Amino acid sequence: MKTRILTMGQALLAFLKNQYVQRDGKETPFFAGAGGIFGHGFVAGFGQALHQDSEFPYVLCRNEQAMVHMATAYAKASNRLRTWACVSSIGPGATNMITGAANAASLGAHAVRVHTVADLETALDDARLQTLTSVIVIEVDKETRVPSYESWWDVPVAEVSGKEAVSTARRNYEKHIKRERFFLQQPRHE
Repeated sequence: MKTRILTMGQALLAFLKNQYVQRDGKETPFFAGAGGIFGHGFVAGFGQALHQDSEFPYVLCRNEQAMVHMATAYAKASNRLRTWACVSSIGPGATNMITGAANAASLGAHAVRVHTVADLETALDDARLQTLTSVIVIEVDKETRVPSYESWWDVPVAEVSGKEAVSTARRNYEKHIKRERFFLQQPRHE
């Protein structure tokens, strides 16, 4: 297995693209795409990954709660074989997704909140076994830092500048970014 170095956004996108549901011997990609609203760190993280991978559909939404309803309706219309990932930046809009998930639960969907990668993996495994539509809300904390890098998204320093202070900052950035390593196993369906 070959190791790949990815940003968190790239790793999340690869993870979403690698989720499959199997029914009656047929394997189907679980996520049809992602709906979301760009804001603060979302653009620099997952937005960059979406920009680099045109194969994964993205729909710009205008309301987080409606986005969750859209994903729930799509799952129901797809006989629970597919859904859309719902993503937003941290802030008041993210709570609208929780409201949407709660509403989906009140309509009979299986809804779960997750906080860690292990929680997400468990929730996805559980969703595959459910006879109901599943809604997974991934809570994030913008104050949680990337280990040994101390930032919540990567905004590089300009590569070209006539100012020595900027050039020095770029050299320091390149030196420290080497410590940032996230490894993801090769997806099985590439």
